Amino acid sequence: MKYINQFRVVKEIKNIAKNFLSIGTANIVSQFLTFLVIAYYARILGVDKFGQISLAQSILTYFTMFTLFGFQTLGIKEVSKNQISKENLAGNIIFIRLICALIGFLIMVLIGCFTNKGIDFKGLMAIYGLTLFPLAFNIDWFYFGTKEMQYNAIYNVLKSAFPFILTIIFLKNKNQIYLIPAFMVIGMAAASAFHAYVFYKVKKLKYKPAITVDKVKFLILNSLPFLLSALLSLINGNIDSIIIGFVRTDRELGLYSSAYKVIYFLINLIAIIFTPFFPILIEL
Repeated sequence: MKYINQFRVVKEIKNIAKNFLSIGTANIVSQFLTFLVIAYYARILGVDKFGQISLAQSILTYFTMFTLFGFQTLGIKEVSKNQISKENLAGNIIFIRLICALIGFLIMVLIGCFTNKGIDFKGLMAIYGLTLFPLAFNIDWFYFGTKEMQYNAIYNVLKSAFPFILTIIFLKNKNQIYLIPAFMVIGMAAASAFHAYVFYKVKKLKYKPAITVDKVKFLILNSLPFLLSALLSLINGNIDSIIIGFVRTDRELGLYSSAYKVIYFLINLIAIIFTPFFPILIEL
């Protein structure tokens, strides 16, 4: 028994080290590519249009959180405990998220239509809203729960690499502002397609929704605290950009956002330390 416990400890340490290396490296690469592409298109768009992009992105983060609905944390918890069919859990979460994505998309379109921010802003809100649909298929919680974070590492790199490459190649003037959210949609779709490929071909699993009132109620009620916590945290760190965007000029928001992006890049690096340990803590 002593040697078995020692073996388990060594195995867990190796898993943590492997996951820390893969997800940590991927997050650094992803954040760095995002930082570079923002710096690139900020220079091309100018301060005013960069302010519009920043406002649309700030609003999008709330609907991103709404679409995810706290299922990342709940999903990791349930997969780590191994008490629910993974195929049913994945299918049910994606089903609920697609409904949330549709609601979020429609609200974003309405905000764009009824906000006096110009025609460019209307288009930005609609295209950015499309990112919610591939986001609904994000199953990073599954690979976190199974401690196979190398798949999430690739997901994060794909999500950032596609917009980075496409933006550098095709964005040449400020009149092409719609390309920025369009490339983000492509990146999200490519990353989610990779997740689905691994789920189907590597893990030999399928998305099998088993929708019942009780199951939907269980998922929503148990994920709601995580959603509310995330939204409160987001309000604390993001509401300033939205207020500036609506009460001041696009130029002022552009100047503010250009500095804030640097801070945001550094803050996101904190997640690299916590992520590999979370599934272990759930099991304990």
